[in-house]
Amino acid sequence: MDRLKQLRKIRRMTQVEVCRAIGCPRPLYALIEQGALPPREQDLKALASLYNVSVQYLQKDTKG
Repeated sequence: MDRLKQLRKIRRMTQVEVCRAIGCPRPLYALIEQGALPPREQDLKALASLYNVSVQYLQKDTKG
């Protein structure tokens, strides 16, 4: 999900920092960010809260 990586970079966070903030294992998050695995609903909600965006905004990136 390019949008996740973009949001993370804008906030100058590492994957480890994001994972600590949302309670997600880094290997799982890396796969989500690469688009190899769809994000779990709980992770989408946590990421939306972390980045102060809507879940729908994050999901738009996954639907092509």
